[in-house]
Amino acid sequence: MARVDLTDNSEHVYYQVFPDNSARNKNNGGCEFQYRLEKGGDMKAIYPNPETSGNKFDVNFPNTWIRLKRIGDIFESYTSNDNKTWNLYSTYTQKLPNELLVGLAVTSHF
Repeated sequence: MARVDLTDNSEHVYYQVFPDNSARNKNNGGCEFQYRLEKGGDMKAIYPNPETSGNKFDVNFPNTWIRLKRIGDIFESYTSNDNKTWNLYSTYTQKLPNELLVGLAVTSHF
C-alpha cells in the first residue's frame, strides 16, 4: 500500500491478495487493486478482463508474490507464482505527492 498519510480516509493505492481464489466483487483470482482518489472519498477497484486473463492471477500460497510499482503518477500492480515471471494486473494513474507512506497493509472483512 502507498498512502498520503495515516488517517483512515487518506488517498491511496492498494494492491492486495486474498487467502484463496473465491469470487469477491469482480476480482480475478485472489487479487484486487484498490484506490482512493481524494481524501474521504470512496474506495474503488480495478480488475483485469477475466475473459483474457484466465487464471494467471490466482493465488497459490506460499508461492504468491505481489508487486506495486510507481513511476511518476503511474502505479502498476503485478503478481507472480515464482518470483521470476511477473504478470501485469493493472495500470492506474493517480496524482499523489512524491513522498508517500509505503508498507504492508492488513485488512479483514466479515
